[in-house]
Amino acid sequence: MQSNGPAQVDFGDGQRQVRELVDRLMSALRGGANLSPLIAEELIEALAKPDRVSAARLTRRQVDVLRLIAGGCRMKKIAAELNISTRTVETHKYEMMRNLGVRTTAELIRFAISHGIAAPG
Repeated sequence: MQSNGPAQVDFGDGQRQVRELVDRLMSALRGGANLSPLIAEELIEALAKPDRVSAARLTRRQVDVLRLIAGGCRMKKIAAELNISTRTVETHKYEMMRNLGVRTTAELIRFAISHGIAAPG
C-alpha cells in the first residue's frame, strides 16, 4: 500500500471543532470577528428585534413625554403638565425618534404601544 501524503484520520465532531477553532484563530489574527455560531445566531436575533434593545435607551423623562404624546396631548399641554418648556418637549421627542430609529410621530406612538408605555386606542 503506497501513501501519497500524510494520513487523513476522521475524528468526527472533534475534528470539526478543532478545524473551527483554527479557522477562528486565523480570522482573529487577520483582524476578523471571532464569533461562535451560537453567539452569532443570538446577535442576529437581537438585531432583528431592535425594539427590545432600544426600549432601554429611553430616560424616565422621555418615557413621560412619550406616554403623553401617545395619549394625544399637544406639546404645550405636555410642557405644562411636566413643568418644562415646549422646546424641551420637542427636544425629548426628536431625541427619542433619533435613538429609536423612527421617522414619524405615528411610528413613535406605535413603539410606545408595543412596549407597554401607552395603551392602544
